Amino acid sequence: MSEEQKRRFQIVKWGRGPLFLLAGTIFLLLATGGAVGASFLEENDEFCTTCHLAPERTYYNRAQFAMDHQAETIPDLATLHYVEALNNVNYDEFRCVDCHRGRQRITDRAAALALGAYDGLVYATGGGSTTDIESGEVHQRWIVNTSCEGCHSDALLVLGFDNHFHNYLPAAESANERTGDLFVPEGINFEDEQQLLEEGLHTFETDADCLTCHRAHVQVIGGQQVQFIEEEVKLRGCTDCHEDNDLNIDLLEES
Repeated sequence: MSEEQKRRFQIVKWGRGPLFLLAGTIFLLLATGGAVGASFLEENDEFCTTCHLAPERTYYNRAQFAMDHQAETIPDLATLHYVEALNNVNYDEFRCVDCHRGRQRITDRAAALALGAYDGLVYATGGGSTTDIESGEVHQRWIVNTSCEGCHSDALLVLGFDNHFHNYLPAAESANERTGDLFVPEGINFEDEQQLLEEGLHTFETDADCLTCHRAHVQVIGGQQVQFIEEEVKLRGCTDCHEDNDLNIDLLEES
């Protein structure tokens, strides 16, 4: 190789590094800008319903109607969140994303943004719309469950059999590790209180989660009286958990 060829080879060899660095920097800036922009836009429900058509626009319209007509019956659990937030001086406004982005962790945000990008692709290619309004199906349900646990961890951490359907869940153990909290039911005597705290949590292996019983967008007749829990759905969740852990099922059948 001549001296001229060597010189040109060195220029090409060392010239690629800065080029790749520049390309990587541009990509990173674009990705970061896109993520920040998407995070800002998704704070607005009307942005969400631009791409999420049926059934999501139905859910959005239910919430808007309920907030404007609070004397009317609240149709589903998601709508209840909107109405309660409206009447809570400590809460500015409830939005779709409050349930659909998990907690404020990088992993949750990354997963939610990736799901949003996928949803955008589905919409752009003409898919995603359905007429099955009351399906109750959730994509990446762990994100929604994480949101539930972030706001309602107290419900998981009340000890005692009367709350075993919450405090036996693996999510209760995670909430306890995160917050360090444990609570006892109101109205019990001091000895029982101390015994419950001493025993602590006893969680079981189960796939049951918040959405097993609490289906946010499904209308339930007389929902507010039963915490929007459908009896058939609840019993199915109870049965699955009992069977998974070889627990007594006769009590469920008797009830």
